[in-house]
Amino acid sequence: MLVDILKLLGISPEIIHLFFVVIISLGSIALFFIARVIDYVFFQKRLKKQIWLIDLICLPALVSMIDVFVYNFFGAETQAYYTTNNVSNSLLWLVFAWLFCRGLETFIWTTLFKKLTGEECPRLLTGFFAAIVYFATFYIILTVVYKKALTSLLIPTGIIAGVLGLALQSLISNIFAGLVIAVEKPYRVGDWIELPNGMSGRVIDITWRSTRLWSRKNGIYIIPNDMATGNAVHNHTILDNKFAEWYYIDVDGEVSPHAALELLTEAALSCEKILKNPAPVVSIYDVTTRPYKYMVYVYFEDHAAHWHGKSELLLKIQMKLMSRGIAPAEMRIELNKIEAPTIEVQTPELGAYLRDAYLFKSLSDDDLNIISHNSKKKEYYPGDMVIVEGEEAQALFVIAYGMLQVLKKDSTGTNRVIANLSAGTEFGEMSLLTGKHRSASVQAMSNCVLIEVPKESMKELLDRKPHLLSMLIERMVERRMNSEGMLDKLSKEASKTQFLNYTKELFSTITTFFELPSRRATKTLPESPLSVASRETEKLDKESIEDKKKK
Repeated sequence: MLVDILKLLGISPEIIHLFFVVIISLGSIALFFIARVIDYVFFQKRLKKQIWLIDLICLPALVSMIDVFVYNFFGAETQAYYTTNNVSNSLLWLVFAWLFCRGLETFIWTTLFKKLTGEECPRLLTGFFAAIVYFATFYIILTVVYKKALTSLLIPTGIIAGVLGLALQSLISNIFAGLVIAVEKPYRVGDWIELPNGMSGRVIDITWRSTRLWSRKNGIYIIPNDMATGNAVHNHTILDNKFAEWYYIDVDGEVSPHAALELLTEAALSCEKILKNPAPVVSIYDVTTRPYKYMVYVYFEDHAAHWHGKSELLLKIQMKLMSRGIAPAEMRIELNKIEAPTIEVQTPELGAYLRDAYLFKSLSDDDLNIISHNSKKKEYYPGDMVIVEGEEAQALFVIAYGMLQVLKKDSTGTNRVIANLSAGTEFGEMSLLTGKHRSASVQAMSNCVLIEVPKESMKELLDRKPHLLSMLIERMVERRMNSEGMLDKLSKEASKTQFLNYTKELFSTITTFFELPSRRATKTLPESPLSVASRETEKLDKESIEDKKKK
């Protein structure tokens, strides 16, 4: 209808065509810019796919209008139209190549590739595909648009390629090495790597030609890519960020290896920079020479943390050794006629380890002597099972040094870690004092020494001093409620009620299991768990003795 109106007005078809060309061109330009303004203002550049579709319609239409515009003004037989047609067709191929590369970026590299691999697509890979697309586009323009024969291009192109190949051999090698790095990913940006020549640093960029490392000297190493692919590269972070390192420590041969292992383990576990899971491992490395050599194998949070962690570890080891009267190790040359001085190592008694335990913290020296009479030290190594879930309890344990983990079986029968235990912690007391089977397993994570307190020691203590039962039960109940979070979740009155319920249950079970006078239990139950710790007087001891005599 619009065409008929224009014809009635006497407007020629050429003007009508020109009118539509202008309308389509202006509409394409307007849609091109309006879409970007809306995306920038209202969607913060999140409409990449929609913008790509709009460009796919507008840009080819706009380039085609150039050809139509020239055709209407000059006709199809003129040199101007021929030249313009070649230029517009070339531009059209380039536009399609550009849109194709953008489509790969929008739909493949930034979405599908990341979804399949879980990582960002390397720039080298996207650049390589873009180079192939544009090379193919220029080939099509030369052969299809400008009608250049392929044979006429191969000879000079081959000569030029041969000359450039010789001149740019190193550059081409680095480019293909960069592609290998992008595909195989022996390292990524952010990884700490080390080369055979000792050069190490954190990867901050990977380009077509080189890899850039930030060194500990606050500088940049620029490594050609072919050097990285042609040599063995030690990647410290490809598995996880944890960094493992071992250190050799010399300790005088006069020092007992057991004491040295204990002190080195305690020093490693006391360092803040050293991870507790995996736990440090200390072992004897060489005892054929003096001083003896020990290896301390530890984990740090990442590669950067080990610089400070090493200093902390060595200082802790020095302090631990000096606290036991052990001086820094020296090389000794001894003659047979000369007697070497003996080093006296201050080894704590069992009572000192028992006093660190929360359960026995308030006991007197006499009480600790009773417990330690039949107790003994036992050594465990990483992976050893100390107690197994479901077995009968024969003893409780106090950790002298080392680290252990508590394991509990889930519905599928798989052991799950529910807690970690460190030096000064006791475990297994609930099963021992109540006669119930073990409710969980405990496994050594590092070299450990435990104080094993058998049932006979606890029975002897409670027989001789039954008034201590209330204190032991109160500590067990308080620790149970703390571990379950009840003291925080419940009100004061509710906590007190729950405490008394637990106390009654334990009193009944323990007195029955150890065959203790039950009359004592009713006299200690009313004590509040949230006030001063309940203590009975020596009068209860006399009453219990009288009860035994009557029986």
